[in-house]
Amino acid sequence: MKLEHVAVNVSDPVAMAKWYVENLGMQIAFELDQPPHTRFLRDSSGKMMLEIYNNQRTRFPAMQR
Repeated sequence: MKLEHVAVNVSDPVAMAKWYVENLGMQIAFELDQPPHTRFLRDSSGKMMLEIYNNQRTRFPAMQR
């Protein structure tokens, strides 16, 4: 099996994408500046991407502490 990308629905895709760029060295390959604020982040190999977006119609799981 070979994955091309993984998608994650998050509450703040803009902030999360910024964190991945600043801390993990990922690059933004595509961004949408209107809802759902989708970001495609490319790793250094260019073979795998992380899609981050916000779909408010879907509930987010509660964080367990």
